[in-house]
Amino acid sequence: MPKSSPGFAVVELFTSEGCSSCPAADAVVARIAAAAERTGSPVFTVEQHVDYWDYLGWRDPFDDARFSERQAGYRMLNRSTYTPQAVVNGVEEALGSDERGLNELISHALAAAATTRLELSAQWSDGGLLVHCQGDGVEPAQALNLFVLETGAESNVTRGENSGEQLQHRNVARAFDTRQVSAGHFQATWQPQLPSGLPRSSVRVLAFTERRPQAGITGANLTVPK
Repeated sequence: MPKSSPGFAVVELFTSEGCSSCPAADAVVARIAAAAERTGSPVFTVEQHVDYWDYLGWRDPFDDARFSERQAGYRMLNRSTYTPQAVVNGVEEALGSDERGLNELISHALAAAATTRLELSAQWSDGGLLVHCQGDGVEPAQALNLFVLETGAESNVTRGENSGEQLQHRNVARAFDTRQVSAGHFQATWQPQLPSGLPRSSVRVLAFTERRPQAGITGANLTVPK
């Protein structure tokens, strides 16, 4: 295999339905995702809903404490964590609603070659969703992160800072797994527990590898389950 693969950009948006500043960032990242889909650009977005704003009166239906923990691991990029925060390829961050700034970071990321090549597939069966991932060129002490994304989710907020709003989400994380992988070549299989009622047509699977601890994403891929 070649030593590197074409560039990519993983945009992790840390957001919350309990934060009044977040809907604007959700919309920005949704536009970025839509543009990447139209053009076939290797830009992969994932909304990770944190749980630390739930006390404001609205329990975010998409939140997961693991996303709050993941964001805390990025404190080296900024002395504090906040919402809406966007992290690009694990090494640069910006306000999630700063569309121009985010696009600049994405352009910078796309110009750098990936050091890990990932092949990803997912299939539906009577038992649910089965994900297969394999990679080459993995550096030592890396992690593989796997996300199930819902491409179009809506929520009617009845309390808290966004009370009365109907919020829309694109590529919101609905299942997540992370695991250590060996250097060189690896293979992994994942059968995620999915929320009930999740439309199959809205599901995508995102995988990316990163240096540990959260010191830069080295390769990424996205697939539509068959």
